[in-house]
Amino acid sequence: AGRVAAHYTAGTEPWGAELTSARVTHVLDAVGFDAANRNIDTGNSTLQPHTSPSDAASALRAVAKAEGGFVYIDHQDGGKLRFVARTTRWTATASLTSQATFGDSGVEITYDAISLQDDRIINRATIQRFNGAAVTVSDSVSEAARRRTYSESGLLYETDAESQYRAERIVAEKAERQRIPKTITLRPRKSTHTAWAEVFARQVDDRITVKWRPPYGGTYTYTCWIDGISHKWSARNGLETTFSLSPVPFSTTGAPFWIWGTSTWETGTSTARWSY
Repeated sequence: AGRVAAHYTAGTEPWGAELTSARVTHVLDAVGFDAANRNIDTGNSTLQPHTSPSDAASALRAVAKAEGGFVYIDHQDGGKLRFVARTTRWTATASLTSQATFGDSGVEITYDAISLQDDRIINRATIQRFNGAAVTVSDSVSEAARRRTYSESGLLYETDAESQYRAERIVAEKAERQRIPKTITLRPRKSTHTAWAEVFARQVDDRITVKWRPPYGGTYTYTCWIDGISHKWSARNGLETTFSLSPVPFSTTGAPFWIWGTSTWETGTSTARWSY
């Protein structure tokens, strides 16, 4: 009876003028998702009434896209569904302070393995909400060298002002050329390697440090956020874990963190491969 009532309410009372976190709660309630298995941040954007996609997962992804955050199953918290607001990476300890350093292992790779992020530059962003006006924000200084455009439409924002905020945030974060590794792939050689504990401890939005020591000398250090985590197994390489990364716009000091690995190949460290 309770589930029938929830579906009736969903169909007869439009969900509008509510935060993204409230929309996530609405969706989960409508499909009878256990309230004890949720961990939902307070959202930052207000959403309009809208016809939901055909399944709950798609509806949750649409909300996360509007928020600029993430939805995933949190293996560190007993498998709860986790909704991460976009401001979490500016407030959570794991996002403010580097949790581990990857690299510094003497791996011989060419400097081309570190991207200058030209392909990720966005200096003109056009954002349009569902049934709203298209809002464009640009950075004239970087556009003088080369214009790199980006657009999104159909977002669930309630007002065009939300579209303006999103466009401004995108340009502010991505207008400048940055040197940053896009991904790192880790494959500790032994199943008992201590590095595995650190690999599986990492979460989306964690801040990490990546060190690259090129063959011609010197060490380069990059501070990144984890945007995505994927695992792959093969008979040849065993289990591989890949972190998709985004640059931290500025550095924040915090509690000290330890260095994972040494400068000696295959001694207390793991193999890392940079993609570009």
